[in-house]
Amino acid sequence: MRCSRLAASAQAQTSYAVDPQTGLRTDRYRAPVPADVPGGITLNTNAASVFHANNDAIFIDVYPPKGLGPDPLDGSWMTTETLDSLPGSVWLPEVGRGTLNAKAEDYFKRNLARLTDNNLDSAVVFYCTADC
Repeated sequence: MRCSRLAASAQAQTSYAVDPQTGLRTDRYRAPVPADVPGGITLNTNAASVFHANNDAIFIDVYPPKGLGPDPLDGSWMTTETLDSLPGSVWLPEVGRGTLNAKAEDYFKRNLARLTDNNLDSAVVFYCTADC
């Protein structure tokens, strides 16, 4: 497994409050990534770049949308700003929040199952902006 390579590249940063059940941040969404994420490993930019260049992981952009939300007709997100995701990554808006409502949690789980082909050993990198 890649854990030793990931752990060696983990970047020490300040910790923030996280939801004890999900391990996701519950405040200061626009702040540096915490050094410790329960059940996960924090990557620095160089480590993430290696994974991306080698197609060693599924990249998921969790940047929260600003705007009107999903279009009721086709489900596409109507935003007021341009989203610049990494090439080949998938944008799953609203899943990076510390507490998800039932609808968002179902959306997240369905998409993770689809993207990983239900393989729990799949490497997945969640990212946002530098201060997300």
